[in-house]
Amino acid sequence: MTASCGGMSCLNGLSNLNNGQASFAIREVAAVVLIPESEDRDGVKMTLNKAFAIFFQQTGIKFYIKDWRTISWRASSRTGVLQQVADEMKGYVQPYDVVIAIYTMNLFQQFVFNALGGWMGVVDDVYRRFVVVRRSRNLHVLEHELGHLFLFKTTHDGGVMGAYIVCAVGDHLCTGNSVCFNEAERQEIIENKWRDFSTKPELSERQSLIHD
Repeated sequence: MTASCGGMSCLNGLSNLNNGQASFAIREVAAVVLIPESEDRDGVKMTLNKAFAIFFQQTGIKFYIKDWRTISWRASSRTGVLQQVADEMKGYVQPYDVVIAIYTMNLFQQFVFNALGGWMGVVDDVYRRFVVVRRSRNLHVLEHELGHLFLFKTTHDGGVMGAYIVCAVGDHLCTGNSVCFNEAERQEIIENKWRDFSTKPELSERQSLIHD
């Protein structure tokens, strides 16, 4: 799958990185996916695999789904859902790198979101390993949050890391819906490719905090 941004393939960056190198080390990242029982697992899997492929093409970092778990959401705020995910994973004994949780909005939340907007995805600012997305079919949102797992400087500077997008009909007719990282962000992601997800990274700012 080739992702295109304004006529330029996201593959250009990875191709340039490989020029003159005998080999290119691939980092594999094990993801545990949390979904409500009512969520369409096959649909989530298909979209996540698309997002993972786009991210790999640009960075050489290969996410894969290690396990599935169900979650019953009690929280709804950004910090609340992140804390719930972190608490849920305290009892998970198998090794993993990151968690991607799918938050399904009820009809009232969906109405408010469509009318007023709101957060589409969030990642914790302690370990940068817990992700919650409310727009699970939007590749821009998924790429954006995956980027935050490896970007520790201030971002939201256009492209896939732009601060927000506007969608007219659900996840469709969106503006600023790029899936490509700019060159500076792509290079920082590659520099942090081998980060340890159990270690707290140095961040330029911390907003979405969780408690150990």
